[in-house]
Amino acid sequence: YPRSSNTDALDARTSGNPGTSQYQNASLDLYNALFGATSGSRTPDAGKRSYFTFKPNQLSPSDQTQPVAFIQDPFGNSYGYSTIQAATQDSTKGYNPTFAARK
Repeated sequence: YPRSSNTDALDARTSGNPGTSQYQNASLDLYNALFGATSGSRTPDAGKRSYFTFKPNQLSPSDQTQPVAFIQDPFGNSYGYSTIQAATQDSTKGYNPTFAARK
């Protein structure tokens, strides 16, 4: 499962607001890993494998000329993606030892 310092830091048990930069940064890291992009580019990087192509309404901002800020749910909220339990081996953090996606 993709991990980064942002996904390792997000604890959905204690931080439940998808409008925070913590959620949005972790979501962006997941986007980059799944799409094969860097820094929210809407075009996969040359030579990188893309595992998923997102529909425009699944990404924020909706302006397709702007870089992606985060993966969004149908209401415009950021999806959270957390790997804190795998990073810390602390079962009181996060919801799953390998990942936790939360909308």
